[in-house]
Amino acid sequence: MDANYDAAINHFLESGQTAKALEASIKAKQWGKAAQIVDVLEDNDLAKRYYGKIADHHASIGDLEVKLLRRAEMLYIEAKMHREAIEMYNKASRWADSYRLAAEFMGDDSNQMYEELAQTMEDNGRLKDAEEASI
Repeated sequence: MDANYDAAINHFLESGQTAKALEASIKAKQWGKAAQIVDVLEDNDLAKRYYGKIADHHASIGDLEVKLLRRAEMLYIEAKMHREAIEMYNKASRWADSYRLAAEFMGDDSNQMYEELAQTMEDNGRLKDAEEASI
């Protein structure tokens, strides 16, 4: 089955159908190839949509590897999905990274978000995380 996807991806690329090649690479879960293809898309709106999909994938497995979280962050930012990037770091308990993005993209709203997040964590008994989020 992988050979079929590879052949389809190559066919789409050779015939100039980059969007179809991108979709095929995502269906084949060939995330590296998908990232390479989306980087050369000329349709910015389409690229942003796919950056989000690829970032979601990287974020879902990013707990295992910080490098994937960084790649997901870059893709979320490129797709103007700032809140998703911040939430990704919150889920991974990477408070410094989360706060860095929140301060950059949310301004004063970031303080309220972290107060609410810390309260939710405290309510759920995650006192250490609540303390770190409120610092």
